[in-house]
Amino acid sequence: MADARRAGISGVEMEYSTYIKDPDILLDMKEADLRISCFYQFFEFGKNYDAGIKIGKKMIRTAKKLGVSRVMIIPGFILDRKALKISASADDYEKTRELMEKLPEIIAMRQGLRTLARYAMKNGIQACIEDFDALNSPISRINEIRYFLEEIPELGHALDTGNYIFSDEDILEAFEQFKDRIVHVHCKDRGMDKNDECDKNWFPEGFKNRKGLYPVAVGDGYIPMKEVVSKVLATGYDGYFAIEHFGARKQLEYMKKSADFLRTGFFVPRKVKAFKADRVTKKNEDQ
Repeated sequence: MADARRAGISGVEMEYSTYIKDPDILLDMKEADLRISCFYQFFEFGKNYDAGIKIGKKMIRTAKKLGVSRVMIIPGFILDRKALKISASADDYEKTRELMEKLPEIIAMRQGLRTLARYAMKNGIQACIEDFDALNSPISRINEIRYFLEEIPELGHALDTGNYIFSDEDILEAFEQFKDRIVHVHCKDRGMDKNDECDKNWFPEGFKNRKGLYPVAVGDGYIPMKEVVSKVLATGYDGYFAIEHFGARKQLEYMKKSADFLRTGFFVPRKVKAFKADRVTKKNEDQ
C-alpha cells in the first residue's frame, strides 16, 4: 500500500466479498492514507436471484456507510452455446436484443441490475456495469452493454479500455456510444501477442481489431490510451481511473509505470489519498 501511495495512487477498487472476509483491511488503508474507490461483486441472478439482491443491497449500504460512491455489478454468465448464438449477431443491435430477451437468465439479470441500480440511487450511490472480458458474459460487447443501459436508465457504465478488444471491438466506438453514461473508468492496456489464436467459432471472419491480450503497463500497449483518456476527460468526467494489469508477472513495476503515465500525462501531482489489491486507481481531482 505504501508503494501505491508513493506512486501517486489515490484509490483502491475492492471486491465486496474481500471486505466482508477481512474488514480490518480498512485499518491498513487508513494508515496508508488511502480510500476505496469502488466496490465490485460477482452475482448469478439467473441462478440465485434473491440471494444476489440481498448481498447487493448490503454492498450498497456498506458503500454508503464508508463513503464509496460507486458499485460495479457483474450480473452473471450464460452457457457458451447461448452466448455463441448472441455473438453471431453482435453487429446487429435489434437481433442482439431479440436474442437476449428470449433468455430467462438475461431477464433475471436485467431485473437484478434494475433493482440494485434504483436502490443504489436512492442511497446516493451510482451502480454500473463494465464491458467484461469473457465469451460467456452477456456484457462483453457494445450491443450487450447498450441493451442493459437502455433498459435501466439508473445504471451507469464503467468503461474498461482493454476489454472491448477482447471481443474484437473498438474502444473508441464504445466511447462514442456510451460517453454520456460513463461513471467509472478502468485503464487497461493490451500488448501484441502473435500467439493469440482466433477461435473461428466465435470470430468466423478472424480478428479485425484484436492484436493480442498480453498484460502490459498502461501506455505500453496498442490500445489508444492517450486518446481515450483525453476524450473521457473532455466530457467533464472527474472520477477515478482504475489501473489494471491482471495476469502480469511484474505487478508492482506495472503499477508504478501506469500511475506515472496517468499522473505525468494528465494530472498535476498531488497528495495521495487512497488504494486496492488487484485494481489500483488514480483519481482525477486536481487536474
